[in-house]
This record gives sequence, C-alpha cells and structure tokens, in this order.
Amino acid sequence: GTAPGEPIAHLPLSHTARTSTTASLGINHVSYFPFDSLAFLTSGYDHHLKIFSSETLQASGKFDLGSTIYKHATSNVASHLLVACGSQHPAVRLVDLQSGASAHSLAGHSGSVLTVEWHPKNENILASGATDGSVRLWDIRRSASSLGVLDMDDSIGIAGYDGKGTGARRRERGRAHVGAVNGITWTDDGKYLVSSGTDERMRVWDMATGANTLANFGP
Repeated sequence: GTAPGEPIAHLPLSHTARTSTTASLGINHVSYFPFDSLAFLTSGYDHHLKIFSSETLQASGKFDLGSTIYKHATSNVASHLLVACGSQHPAVRLVDLQSGASAHSLAGHSGSVLTVEWHPKNENILASGATDGSVRLWDIRRSASSLGVLDMDDSIGIAGYDGKGTGARRRERGRAHVGAVNGITWTDDGKYLVSSGTDERMRVWDMATGANTLANFGP
C-alpha cells in the first residue's frame, strides 16, 4: 500500500497507439454507451462515429458522416438507439445504432454544430448549439423537427411554450450568444438549459418559457 499523502500512479489497463488504423486522427469526444458499460463511442476528425468494445478495444461499428464530428450524444432515458452528432455540416445528424444507418438530418442551423444534448426526461427532445450563435431545439418525432431557437434578448419567453414545443409559437429569429455556442447542458429535471459561448458568457434558460433568466456569471 501507499503511505498517506504519497502520490498514486494510475496506469491504463490498455491503450491504442497513435498510429493505429482505428484512431489515426484526432478524437474530439469519447463516451460510454449508457445501457452497456462494455461499449464506448468515439468521434472526431476522421469523420466517423465509432462504437468500440471496452474489453477488446476493437471497433464493432463505424459510421461515416462526411465531416469532422465535434460532439455526439446519447439519451440516458430513450428506448431508441439514436446518437445525435454535431459536425462541420450545419445539420444535426442522427445515427441509428440499431439499424446501422444514418437515420436522418435535422436542418436549421446555418453554421457548424459544435454541441448536442438530449433532454434528460424526454427521449424525443434534443438541443443543439452552433457557430451561428444559436441554440436550437428539436422534436425528432415531428416532420418539421425544429421547435425554434432561444433568444438572449428575450427575458419573458413565449406564452404556451413548455420546452417541448407544445402549444408554442416557433421562434426562428434570435441568437443565444454573440459568437459560437460551444457548450450546452440540461439540468437534471429538464427545467433549465445552460449554454456557453465564445463570447465568454454562460446563460441559463428557463425551458418552461424559453426565456433568458439573465443569470450573470461575469465574463
């Protein structure tokens, strides 16, 4: 055993060489598959979303999205096996691990999609942030998937909006940040969304109305 206060060195159980054909280019995001701890997903500059076995480190599936992938996301509550991907392409891409196909694209952003996150309670609701400064909401069940965008100048919100697009006017104009949106996360109850951007701001959104709460964290 180590003495109290003595630094502990953790060695990896295994690793993949940088020159490996399975990971020859930069990786932007790694995540465990939520329903199987023996599988993990990677995405990055080689344009591929890959699923690996954590026991063998061998890729069991890969999907070519045709552009650099900045972020992928899986839902912790979903019955579906869809992976949402944000990439250089201005559409959010949904990859279906069950069918092994790129299911469909969610078009609406006018710049590269840097971040995507599923709603923590509703398996059909997705949020995304892009270089166009917008945070856009989606309902993947709808043919017109986009529920609209968040607007940093709106501290009141849209009447009837419930964060799921029900009974809401869809807002297509407005920006969440002055500059690219590079991070979003939901609170565990799904009532609030937090976004960050290259404008050095972090904003909190009330998802019952889509309003900017004007929380001030400083630059």
